[in-house]
Amino acid sequence: MTIRIIQTNLGRGRAAHDLAYATAKQKKVDIIIVSEPNKKIVQSNEWVKDIRVDVAIVQSNEWVKDIRVDVAVLFVNRKLNVSNIKVKEGYIVINFVEWDLYGHITGWQVLDEETLTEHRYISYGITVNKPSERPTEKRKYVTDWDAFNANLELRLANTTKTEKCSYKMCINIIKEAYINSTKEGPRGEKRVPYWWSVEIEAERKECKSMRREYTRMSKKRDKEEEKLLAKKRYNESKKDLRKLIMQSQTNNAVKKRTLEEIMQ
Repeated sequence: MTIRIIQTNLGRGRAAHDLAYATAKQKKVDIIIVSEPNKKIVQSNEWVKDIRVDVAIVQSNEWVKDIRVDVAVLFVNRKLNVSNIKVKEGYIVINFVEWDLYGHITGWQVLDEETLTEHRYISYGITVNKPSERPTEKRKYVTDWDAFNANLELRLANTTKTEKCSYKMCINIIKEAYINSTKEGPRGEKRVPYWWSVEIEAERKECKSMRREYTRMSKKRDKEEEKLLAKKRYNESKKDLRKLIMQSQTNNAVKKRTLEEIMQ
């Protein structure tokens, strides 16, 4: 059995934190390890963190909840050799403690996705001796919001002016439009947070393209002006991506909360 892990440095940014979480959801990661996390986000009990909140870990899949994840901060005045890992004062040691302390790393790679930081995502798996099997993914229901709006407008248009539109009737119209626009999705589809959108996906690809251009230009010594322009375009693209994430979170949080209240 392989535990899927993503590790990165987030530089305390909230948008970078949310983007890392979305990436983990898309890639079906089991454990997320971050250094310099956003302190407000990791205050929840789901996160295991060190006393200075310089590193945090969360188990993003319930099926790995019985695997202990220990975080320890070592304060020493000299170099130590702990489990073949050299550490200095203030360094953080992360131990994955399994039943028989056995496992090995597979599929180690640096991902190319945009992170909104100066760091990349490191993805890898740890193969462990454990009888548990990864659970089969259940079918999920997907709502087509364009169809929802169309169904809602059609139902309201068919309501006569003389017909009394009570509170209960409005609730039933919204429920009917929601049910008619929600269908069962295929197994194994990519999971994304509620605020993810096509616009965010497109802007992230644009941001990655700008980063690659800036990286290419930074290697050329005789093109300082082009290098500065490439850096400016990359920074503007990151700014646009952050703004899109924040706007989508605000808009969809209200929509999600309202629908949950209505469907109760």
